[in-house]
Amino acid sequence: YPISDGYEIVARMHYLNASGEPLTVAPRYEWYTIETSSVTHTLGPFAWALSNWEIPPLSTFTVSSVCRPPKPMHIVNAMPHMHALGTEFFGEFSGGSLDSERFLDSVGYDPNNGVIVQYNPAVDLSMADAVRFGCTWKNIHNKPIVEGVGDNEMCILFGYAYPYEQSYSAAANPGGCVMIAPP
Repeated sequence: YPISDGYEIVARMHYLNASGEPLTVAPRYEWYTIETSSVTHTLGPFAWALSNWEIPPLSTFTVSSVCRPPKPMHIVNAMPHMHALGTEFFGEFSGGSLDSERFLDSVGYDPNNGVIVQYNPAVDLSMADAVRFGCTWKNIHNKPIVEGVGDNEMCILFGYAYPYEQSYSAAANPGGCVMIAPP
């Protein structure tokens, strides 16, 4: 995807140490450029974040939201993000001929195998009226779990889509969704 003059790439990371010992982490990224003439589709990054939920103590809990991208987007890559209590992350078509058909059905938290999904062909969201996405957790704690770090959880779908101008991000909650166009 293009990086315009005056913009920068920012990575905000948090880590889960599943061991009992302190760890030192040193992430490393490599960025590559390609010739403009070899670009088939200009990709845009997106993030769909689902907020405003609370997982009751010692329970299994699922939350979802329905989002309507204003224009069709085609997802080529998806990375569900949730923490250790996550048991499922899903994305499905809502309405239309593919109503309730899942394009993403992930275990949601799997540090050993990863959860990034590549789509070829891309998932064409114009095949439905909207998209429903959500998460399921199993709360093993004797306290409520909310959005956040530490013992808390997240429900965010990161990915890349085209066309760039239609790779919408989402600020969602169980009652609705606001789609946000790329800069």
